[in-house]
Amino acid sequence: MLEIRQLQALECLQLPADGLEAWLREAAEANPALQVEERPAEPIGAAGAPPSSSSRARGAGATDHAAWLAQLPDERGTWLEQGLTELDPLPEPLRSWATLLLESVDETGLLTQTDQELLDVGAASGLGDGTAVLGAALASVQALEPRGLGARSPEEALLLQLDPDEADYPHLAALVEEHLEACAAGRRRSVAGALGISLEHLERLLLRLAQLEPRPLAGAAPAAPALRPEVRVQLESDGQPVVELVRGVLPGVHVDRDLESLARDRAADRATRSWLRPRVDEARRVLDAVRQRQETLLLVAAAAVRHQRAWLAGGEDGLRSLTMTALAEELGLATSTVSRAVAAKALDTPRGVLPLRSLFRSEGPAPGIDRTDARARVGALVAAEDPREPLSDDAIAERLAGEGLRLARRTVAKYRRELGLGSSFERRDLASVPQGGGDRLLTTAP
Repeated sequence: MLEIRQLQALECLQLPADGLEAWLREAAEANPALQVEERPAEPIGAAGAPPSSSSRARGAGATDHAAWLAQLPDERGTWLEQGLTELDPLPEPLRSWATLLLESVDETGLLTQTDQELLDVGAASGLGDGTAVLGAALASVQALEPRGLGARSPEEALLLQLDPDEADYPHLAALVEEHLEACAAGRRRSVAGALGISLEHLERLLLRLAQLEPRPLAGAAPAAPALRPEVRVQLESDGQPVVELVRGVLPGVHVDRDLESLARDRAADRATRSWLRPRVDEARRVLDAVRQRQETLLLVAAAAVRHQRAWLAGGEDGLRSLTMTALAEELGLATSTVSRAVAAKALDTPRGVLPLRSLFRSEGPAPGIDRTDARARVGALVAAEDPREPLSDDAIAERLAGEGLRLARRTVAKYRRELGLGSSFERRDLASVPQGGGDRLLTTAP
């Protein structure tokens, strides 16, 4: 029972507002004990407290959130506009190059142009030489929603959607990079042997991959509904942030009181009570999952806002370094919980409507070392490798450790994919391609 409750809570947490509303209405159709109202739900106040006077003042002018959303221009709802909004805090020239890449993805969400083609387009557009920032710009685009956006291939799109913290990540990454064709050809027993796992384990991995989308924009409409802000951020006169859930984003949800009473009524028919009890229990679990989602979303958003309040107030110094892992440790949550809370959620802030994810900025992998520099050093090692014996991710990690930079193998693999570089096996196959004729990014350290 606890496992079912936890799975429901995790599912609710990851869903955006529109997806959660659809999930609730589907659950209500299947369960008469669960009632989903048409009227807006009451908000949970800032950190559980009543809204402040300034919050109430603003709310008076925007009580009907649906009407406020209807006034937004239609183009605000496109995935492109959402991405541009999230790229806005980036410094120049990184922002301009990331914007170019975002606008260059095809209708499936993939970035199929070669690096040289992109550099030529950027130069012709007046952006100058983008060689030094192209890798970082690509990484910025690939961090946007939907995950997988800006991938160079369907396989990379799958890898970008995987969570490096999930237990099966090494097997899933190896499966995508090396064994998909064999699985499609029915050679699953040999694939399981190569991965050192059972056939049953392999089947679970394939089911996990089936949940991912090799074409990130396959289900996206050209003008999708606007990303509805679920959290409102206001700054008091002393600069302190007030964070609260937005009224009316989700419908009201409750357990049908008549059916709940009937399920407890010993005078009622036993068969009727036996049929109703599990449905009432399920309805309560759904309510608990929604309540937990809202509380976690508010907790994570409030903490992120506290870290970035200077920037939200109009500061020119940019965003502070803040990772989901660091915030998870601060709040006593799992990193995956913070990631789910952030996914596809938006804030109504003094700087406009922003994706919650945009308040996070990756810090360097080691003191004094920027993440972009670390990724560039990975690219430099690959650029200088012997094409007859390409370096494995473990070998790259060992060489970097010898230079004083300690990275985990999976971090090296992540940076390598962000740079558009294939595995050592794939690079060996491509060794005969003349330099400049391929679509791989070879970034050298500055």
